[in-house]
Amino acid sequence: LPLLESLDLFAAFLNGRKQFRLLSLYSIAANLLATGALILALWMGTSLLPLLLTYFLSWILARGIFFFVTVRRERPNAERSPDLGRLGAHFSLVNILNLAANYLDRVILFQTIGAKEVAQYSFAIAPMEQTKGFFKNLQTLSTPRFAVRTERELRQTLLRKILLVFVAALGAVILYA
Repeated sequence: LPLLESLDLFAAFLNGRKQFRLLSLYSIAANLLATGALILALWMGTSLLPLLLTYFLSWILARGIFFFVTVRRERPNAERSPDLGRLGAHFSLVNILNLAANYLDRVILFQTIGAKEVAQYSFAIAPMEQTKGFFKNLQTLSTPRFAVRTERELRQTLLRKILLVFVAALGAVILYA
C-alpha cells in the first residue's frame, strides 16, 4: 500500500498546479487500465489471490506510469518553502483525524451491539456517505486556491465560505430526514 499511495503524488502535484484537465485524463486512464486488468483477471479465473494481486499491481502500474510521466513532463523545481513541513504535518494530522472520525462510530457499534447491526447502520447512512464525494471534491478543488492566499485574505473570506458549505450540508440533511 505505501507504494500505491506514494505513486499517487502526481495527482496532488497536478492539482496544485491547477492542471485539472490533465489530472482528469490521467485519472480516467488509470481507472480504465485497472478496471480492464480486473475484468481480464475475472475472465481468466475467480481465485482470490490472483484477483488481489491484479488489483494492486494494476493500480501500482497505472499510478507509476502517470507519476513518472508527470515528473518528466512537468520537471518539479527543487525550491522548498520554509512552511512546507509544517503545512504537510498539519494536512496529515487533519487527514488522520478525519479517518478516525469517519470510522470510530462503526468500531464502537461493532464492539457494543454486533456485526449485524453495524451492517444495518451502514445501509442506513449510505445515502449520506455518498454525499461525502461532493465535499471531498470540494476540498480537492479549493485547497490550491487557499494555498496561494495570504493568511489575512483567508481570515476575511473563510468564515463566510464555511458557513455557506454548512448551510448547504444542513439543507441536504433536512432533505434526507
